[in-house]
Amino acid sequence: MCGSLKKMKKVVKDMLSSSLRFPLAVAKLRRLLAPAEKKDTQEQEALIEKDTEIIRSSGLFDVNYYLAAYPDVARSGIDPIYHFVVHGWLEGRDPSPDFSTKYYLGRYADVKEAGINPFLHYVSFGQYEGRHGSLESEQVFTGQLIPFWRYFPELDREDLSIDKIQLDVLYQSGKLCRHSIHVAILNGQLAFQKYEHPDISIIIPVHNQIDYTLQCIASIKNNVSPAVTYEVVVVDDASTDGTADMLQTIDGLRLIVNDNNLGFVGSCNNGAMAAKGNYLVFLNNDTIVLPGWLENLRKTFATIPGTGLCGSMLLYPNGLLQEAGGIIWKDGSGWNYGNRDKPYQPKYLFARDVDYCSGASIMVPRALFDELGRFDEIYSPGYYEDTDLAFKVREKGLRTVYQPFSRIVHFEGMTAGTDLNSGMKKYQLVNQEKFVKRWSEVLSGHDNPEDRTYYFQDRLAKNHVLVIDASTPTPDQDSGSNDTVIHMDFLQQAGFRVSFVPGANMLQFGKYTEDLQQRGIECIYSPDYYSLDNYLEREGWRYDLVWVYRWTMLDKYLADIEKYCPRAKVVFDTVDLHYLRQEREAKLRDDEKLRAVAEKVKTRELELMKEVDTTIVISEEEKNLLDRQEQVDNVVVLPMCRTIPGRVNKYSERGRNIVFIGGFQHSPNVDAVLYFVEHVWPVIYSKVPEATFLVAGSKAKEFLPPISADGVKVLGFVEDLTKLLENCVMTIAPLRFGAGVKGKTLSSLSHGVPTVLSSVAIEGTDIVPGKHCLLADTPAEYAAAVCTLLEDEQKWYDLSDAGLGLMNESYSMGKVQKKFTEILSGLGF
Repeated sequence: MCGSLKKMKKVVKDMLSSSLRFPLAVAKLRRLLAPAEKKDTQEQEALIEKDTEIIRSSGLFDVNYYLAAYPDVARSGIDPIYHFVVHGWLEGRDPSPDFSTKYYLGRYADVKEAGINPFLHYVSFGQYEGRHGSLESEQVFTGQLIPFWRYFPELDREDLSIDKIQLDVLYQSGKLCRHSIHVAILNGQLAFQKYEHPDISIIIPVHNQIDYTLQCIASIKNNVSPAVTYEVVVVDDASTDGTADMLQTIDGLRLIVNDNNLGFVGSCNNGAMAAKGNYLVFLNNDTIVLPGWLENLRKTFATIPGTGLCGSMLLYPNGLLQEAGGIIWKDGSGWNYGNRDKPYQPKYLFARDVDYCSGASIMVPRALFDELGRFDEIYSPGYYEDTDLAFKVREKGLRTVYQPFSRIVHFEGMTAGTDLNSGMKKYQLVNQEKFVKRWSEVLSGHDNPEDRTYYFQDRLAKNHVLVIDASTPTPDQDSGSNDTVIHMDFLQQAGFRVSFVPGANMLQFGKYTEDLQQRGIECIYSPDYYSLDNYLEREGWRYDLVWVYRWTMLDKYLADIEKYCPRAKVVFDTVDLHYLRQEREAKLRDDEKLRAVAEKVKTRELELMKEVDTTIVISEEEKNLLDRQEQVDNVVVLPMCRTIPGRVNKYSERGRNIVFIGGFQHSPNVDAVLYFVEHVWPVIYSKVPEATFLVAGSKAKEFLPPISADGVKVLGFVEDLTKLLENCVMTIAPLRFGAGVKGKTLSSLSHGVPTVLSSVAIEGTDIVPGKHCLLADTPAEYAAAVCTLLEDEQKWYDLSDAGLGLMNESYSMGKVQKKFTEILSGLGF
């Protein structure tokens, strides 16, 4: 029994954290072992020390409160946290005014039954599970949910579900309420890293309202990644509530105190002059920033070409939308687009050009801000300075962009008030007149406020295009997705507002959808629209152009496009000639059923080409085939293109890795790998046993049978393709059937990696065998070509240099974008 107890004691010790997370699961064990545990005082002390440190490092234990509330502890001189861990919680004492020991044990029976310290459970797990430390905090959180119940009348309040942006607002607000920010300051928990040259300066002008200011600062600390180099600059505009005294205690925070009250404009400009960052963020103090706020503002300047200023999505404390970018009417008055609507709708979730972004949260490059003269002092003390800046940015040829993945909660009017006839707010009407006088010529092209519609936000787009593909592009998984994303970027650069629909499934596809939205592409998906025809019926009238990928999508939706998009030109992007690929596979396999399917596809694919305005193919070879044999006369060639990173590693640094890249939901790739492994690889491996054949690509496990050959590794999906290509000596593409230009071929050449290709893999390109690649169609030819590149360093460099030259000459982004522009011009755009 003694040995058993010893073993069980070890189990309990190992499960300490589990007992906190799942109290009832370990409670009986602890009761069983209580006599043995009491004997082991040394172990008991170690546990007490550990619990004490967990609570101390949380920053939630209010030492001053505990000593004031319990004078006997203060007189004893005992460490108050140690006292609470050993005695206090058992006596029903509270560790802070925000946490009730009695309430927590009464509210959560599992914790009480386990007989563990309730505050220790809360700081370790409870706060992250949505448990509440007191009746007051639960009532506050529940009260915040009330505005959403009316949206879900069919749900019980116990299983209420709200959209995830609103839930994030509630969680972050509740999190800050539960934490004692003052305690965090005293314990050194609220402090900032100091940088000599930060990338970003966050400038917060304040006048009184210290509680809101501390809440704002704490949210920055909690929700900005440590990987971002930033500084927080608070400009105290002659506050009278002790703001400066409190902020001086926060380590790493830079505080500027104005001698006189300068107002919002003067304080922001003061902060900008003192800032060290390359980018300036102006942030109201009556805000809570949400996760990703700063990172996504900064990212906008990289993902949206020509961005000069960007701003955040503003949310009310109840989670409803306050502003998704601002609209300015002809009379200079403004409209917060989406105000009081639900934020998690596609129309609010893509980056786009706007008239202005609220100065409650905007980012601008420091050099541009200085060049434009900072915020204009004519708007002092405040209002319209942010709108004026946005118009100046646009006047300079740059863009003002709303970024929906940068989100803040804004307690509107906490500092300035809401009465237009008094206080700071009265300057809103005064400064509107100044703004209209300065920008009257520009405003003459704006609409009147009485004509407002939800489509006025599209005013800055020249034309509207709807892009339809079967599913959301996954550019890190297949070549065709890269092309789709590049084309949508080209359309945006041509002045189109781009909307994308995954017509086969209408899914919001996680990060892939969000990547498009951050690029400025509106993504349409369920449940807002349950099908593509449902969307076309409601919104099709907006579009000037519809761009459809794949004959299957065009076949399904062409009638709806013609019905609901009456003025739109229609482009059919074939991706590749599907019927041609199927004909070749049928011939290779000598399969009559496949041949019959290919014939049906051919008939319909050709019919569709003749029903649209323009058909796009990927090579001159395919165009010539359609021109001569099929009499299709609306065909244009749009070559594939890729960015060209170039070659980094030398031949000698690349090892003996041979790589195949391709998505394995595509049957030609499966056939190519199996053919190579069975008929070619044994010859190569016998001659060069140190060589390795790496098979990379999405869906490998789903579509490739198990491969057990020596020297072969199936990597599956590889996130960093550049790293893979920099560490291989060559790529191969032993394709035996297919159609169109192969993205894997151009990706290899763009990295300066020589490649061994079959005739099918070369098809449709300007690649010259022997100059840009090695050609091989039989197993013997393939083995010989691969061994040549494994042995002949000079040949490797010759092919690498020639391949890079070809990419720059024929397949660069600039070359293909010029062709893309010509296609749009031919359509009348």
